[in-house]
Amino acid sequence: MAEPSTRVLIVDDEAAQRIVLADIFEDEGYAVTSASCVEEARSSIESSDFDLVISDVRMPDGSGMGAYTAQGSRVYLDHGGHPEWCSPEVRSPAELVTYELASERLLIAARERVLHYLPQTQLTLFKSNLCPVNPEQVTFGCHEAYTCWKSPHELPQIGEQLIPHIVSRIAYAGSGRLSPHPRGNGFEISQRARHLVQVMGSETTRSRAIFSTRVKESDVSRSGFIRLHLIAKDATRFPLGTYLTCGTTGLLVLLINAGYRVGRDLTLRTPVESLHRLSLDPMLQQKLPLVDGRQLTALEIQEEYLATCERALQRGGFPNWADD
Repeated sequence: MAEPSTRVLIVDDEAAQRIVLADIFEDEGYAVTSASCVEEARSSIESSDFDLVISDVRMPDGSGMGAYTAQGSRVYLDHGGHPEWCSPEVRSPAELVTYELASERLLIAARERVLHYLPQTQLTLFKSNLCPVNPEQVTFGCHEAYTCWKSPHELPQIGEQLIPHIVSRIAYAGSGRLSPHPRGNGFEISQRARHLVQVMGSETTRSRAIFSTRVKESDVSRSGFIRLHLIAKDATRFPLGTYLTCGTTGLLVLLINAGYRVGRDLTLRTPVESLHRLSLDPMLQQKLPLVDGRQLTALEIQEEYLATCERALQRGGFPNWADD
C-alpha cells in the first residue's frame, strides 16, 4: 500500500480512462486527483504538489508528451520514445552549464523518488549518444540552439564559416568512447562523429549533417532572428567541455551577427572525412586538408578562430563573458 501522503495526478480527456486509473491507484492507497485536459492539469499542478503525474499524449488543448520544470527546463519524449531534456534560454555559457547540472540533479532526485515508492524497481539513468543495443546505427546527441540575426536563406554562408570550427572543436566537444574501429587505436574522441555523414543538410534523425540547415516555422522570429540549430555535439558529463563548446560557438555566432566574416581561408577540402579521421586521433596529430592547399591540425584551426575573436573583442561591443 502507498503512503497516505502520496499524491497522483491523472490527466486524460476520456472519462472512462480517468475513472479506471483512479480506481486502480485509490485501491492501492494513493490520493488521486483527476484532470480532463491540459489546462485543468496545469491548474492542479500550480495549486498542489504531486508525486506522480500520469498523462494522456494527445488531448484537445495540448499534448502530454512533455512538461516544464520550475527552473524553466523542459522534459519530453522525442522521436523513438526516448526522453530528452532541454535547458531554458540562457544568456551565457556559464548559465547554460549551471542549468544543465541542475537538470541532472533533478533527474537524480526523480529517480530517488521512484525508488522510494517502488523499492523493487531497477532504474538506471545514463547520458548517452548511442543506443546500447545498436550503437552503429542509432544515435542521440546534444542539440544546440543559438540566436542568429540572419535570414534562413543565409544559412549556407553561415555554414561555410562555422564548419571548420564544428569539425575542429571535437577536441573538447566529444564525450569519448572505446572503439573497435579498424582505423583507430581503440578510442574515439566523439561518439557522434561517425553518424554525421553530410556537410550540410536539414535532416536530424537520419543522414545527419555537420551543419544543420533545418529551420521550422517556430524557429523564425517576427523580430528578425532565427534559431540556429546545430546537432553535431556529443552529450557529455564534462561541464568545462560544454562551457567551451557553447561559449566558442556562441561567440562566433555573435561575430557573424555583428557582420564579421569568421573562418576565412579555413574551408576544409573534405569536412566529413576530416571529422571522422579526427575522431579516431585522440592525440590530435591529424593534418586536415584545406581547399587553399594548406594542412592544419584541429588545434591550429581553433587558434585561427581564436585570433579572429581576439581582434573583434578589442573593438568592444560584446558581452562580458566573451572575454573568458
